[in-house]
Amino acid sequence: MRKLLFLIFILYYSLAAYATTTAKPNQVDFGIYPVAIYNLDPLDNSYNISFYAWWRTTDGNYHPESAIEIVNARDYTYKFGGHGLNKDGKYYTFVHYYAKISHPWDIKYFPFGRHHLQVRMEGFNDINSVRFQPDYADSALHPEIKIAGWDIIG
Repeated sequence: MRKLLFLIFILYYSLAAYATTTAKPNQVDFGIYPVAIYNLDPLDNSYNISFYAWWRTTDGNYHPESAIEIVNARDYTYKFGGHGLNKDGKYYTFVHYYAKISHPWDIKYFPFGRHHLQVRMEGFNDINSVRFQPDYADSALHPEIKIAGWDIIG
């Protein structure tokens, strides 16, 4: 009897593991809306940014505010914005982030250089359970972002 229970136990957990690895990953639409870029500091190799991020998915149990990290930030905080259900049946979450980002300022071509400011975000979820899709349609720079002496190309 013990052998049979042990085999059933192994079979159950093997099937559960197979089901989680073969299940279709949760598709999450992700967008970003920077509202301010400030404290550009070539000596410190950093800049600060304030931005909104949002996620939309059909999985009501997905909570990105506790599963996302800004990997190139020296420090960041966020204010939870909200969550709910859209008319299209997708759940949404939005968060307001404030971050100090590490950025290697190459001033070799100053004042004609170009800098690509990046905010790199990663989810803690397994790639087999969550897949991110960029929301290019709704992502944009706030139209009032201005930095004296800089041309901002979004």
